Amino acid sequence: LAGKDWRARDKHIKKVVALLGDATAPASLCAAAPATLKERPENRGPFAKATVDHTEQALHKHVAALLAERDAAVAAIKLTEAQGVAAAQCALEEASSRLSAAQDASISAQNAWVEANARVSGFKSEKLSQRREEVAAQLEEARAAEKNFQAVLATFEASTAPPAAGADSPVALETTSAATATAQPAAGADSPGAPETTGA
Repeated sequence: LAGKDWRARDKHIKKVVALLGDATAPASLCAAAPATLKERPENRGPFAKATVDHTEQALHKHVAALLAERDAAVAAIKLTEAQGVAAAQCALEEASSRLSAAQDASISAQNAWVEANARVSGFKSEKLSQRREEVAAQLEEARAAEKNFQAVLATFEASTAPPAAGADSPVALETTSAATATAQPAAGADSPGAPETTGA
């Protein structure tokens, strides 16, 4: 820098010294650098040139360390991002698998419900048909029992009814005897077998 720009020169020198401090350069180098950098290059002696060389080396090492640190940070970020993406992908695949399994289970459950409902409907229909047959059989049994009862009742009534009036029945004989006694003439004076009455 020109002599008139000494303020800007001093500002740059302060920045270089600050960078040397960040680079953990030796204290002797940090102390010698300001005076050396203020000298014009053609006026620098061996010590000043050595100071400039060590300053450049320290700054190069510091910049290289910063770049390495930056690269390591970038690599760590990329690794973290890659791991995050891989974890998210695994989670997505697992969620998709669970969703597919849940859908399959839901479909299976629906099919099972439809099948069970069909079985229940068929069972109800079979039970209803069976019940109808049972009721019809019971009705037939009731009708047969009624006919049997009517037959037994008729037989019982026939066996307990009084016999019809005839020649051999006691009533007929009694009636005949009474009629004969009425028809026979009474025994009197005019009858051949009647005794003769005499007067006193």
